[in-house]
Amino acid sequence: MSALPFADTPYLVARRVSRVVCVGGRQMVVLQPTSLSVKRGEFVAVTGPSGSGKSTLLNLLSGLDRPTSGRVLVNGKDLWAANDSSLAQLRNAEFGFMFQIPHVLRSRSVRDNLSLPIRYARLAAVDAAMKRVDELLDYVGLTSFADRSPATLSGGELQRVAFARALVLDPAIIFADEPTAALDDVNSHLLLSLLADQAASGKVVLMATHDPFARAFAQREVRMHKVTDALA
Repeated sequence: MSALPFADTPYLVARRVSRVVCVGGRQMVVLQPTSLSVKRGEFVAVTGPSGSGKSTLLNLLSGLDRPTSGRVLVNGKDLWAANDSSLAQLRNAEFGFMFQIPHVLRSRSVRDNLSLPIRYARLAAVDAAMKRVDELLDYVGLTSFADRSPATLSGGELQRVAFARALVLDPAIIFADEPTAALDDVNSHLLLSLLADQAASGKVVLMATHDPFARAFAQREVRMHKVTDALA
């Protein structure tokens, strides 16, 4: 599905972001200076071999980790100019997250897992928000699973739960880190189609992947290269 036309102004911008960590007394480069810009309605695949910095880049762009150098702009605002509390609120309200392994609470029902962002946001209109939970369960084909324990679900079903939860607060950006790595072809196709649908609706979708099948669903590819150098 091709994306509808949206504003040409990039919504997410990285300006030479890099990451250096200290390992065994040595400074190691885990992400070389990297720049990119993504507009609303774009589905971008970040590709490359293991160790090329795909996950690191997503972590820096989503505020989960701080870059050693460079800037990240979200809708024109410097992501790292915010304090920790404001940054956490931004992540909850504006960002949706998916990971290779779905992070769900096994002790809570599927519906309760989807409602977590609502509770964190302390929304006043809880009834309306919970209606959205039920709408999203229908969207991902899990209406009949609402009261089930995540322990009874398959890997593909769990990933759809995680995907629906990422959409609960209608985020502007979806960060997906190897979302299909543990899925079979049928579940991969379903999930990638849903991600493409979200990009077509106007969201930024940024996906790290090494899977050629997953890359084919994206509109654009950003190729990363393995980091081999270290700083003394």
